[in-house]
Amino acid sequence: MFSYAISPYADWHDKAWAAALVLITLVLVINIGARVLTRERK
Repeated sequence: MFSYAISPYADWHDKAWAAALVLITLVLVINIGARVLTRERK
């Protein structure tokens, strides 16, 4: 992803942004899932 982001090609930049969006979304989903699974049940 880093090499795509620093490349001189516009389409590689788009792929790097897409990969970053996918990674951020995965981290968000995993974080929310962990919070739901580990919360106290009252």
